Amino acid sequence: ATRPDMIRILSAALHVVLRRDMSLNRRLYAWLLGFDNNGGIIGPRSTRQSNPEEHASHYFNSFSKDMLVQAMVGILQGKARGGEEESILMHDLKPFRILISLLDKPELGPAILEDVLIEVFRTLHTQCRTELDLQSQSPFSKDHTHLSSKLRENKKTAELIKTANLLFNSFEPYYMWDYIARWFEECCRRTVNSSARVARSGWSLESPDLSLVEFCQLVDFLLDIVSLTPA
Repeated sequence: ATRPDMIRILSAALHVVLRRDMSLNRRLYAWLLGFDNNGGIIGPRSTRQSNPEEHASHYFNSFSKDMLVQAMVGILQGKARGGEEESILMHDLKPFRILISLLDKPELGPAILEDVLIEVFRTLHTQCRTELDLQSQSPFSKDHTHLSSKLRENKKTAELIKTANLLFNSFEPYYMWDYIARWFEECCRRTVNSSARVARSGWSLESPDLSLVEFCQLVDFLLDIVSLTPA
């Protein structure tokens, strides 16, 4: 199978964790960590390690991690839909629930969290703005109290926020804000570098993948909806 095919297969397979079937979960995790169903080490002989923990780490980082990140991002971006009977709300909640389940497996969820969390923020922001039809609202010009009430009164956004907070509250208290601080620094660096290149070349450049303004909007939104104390 080609790499895109493998990512599509993995995207579909990740939905298994929502069934809470430990036997299926073990088979999925074994596949990602380089073991067969009986715990035997698999993979190219040149990459096999005698210590199972070392093998799992090496195999995952060499063969599985990048595809797992891409599959998870694809699910967050809505590229992997369920059956026709699935409600829009259930479809939108699935990415958060899948990631919550993956975080219970130390070798998997925590290992990809740095690479997917910014997409979690973006997905949640987009879903809530779309549901409340806030696309035309000017950035930062809002009544925080009114918006917070609207987010919690709307059934869909209330459920999205509740599920997202279950995810966020599974982190160490400092983690998310440290992550946001590092991303803020990165967005500032990209903005300065882009401005410097424009000044040197005289040509306009495309905006970075996540602009500083967009990131500030995300943080502004998160401050409205994130529970700062565990539920």
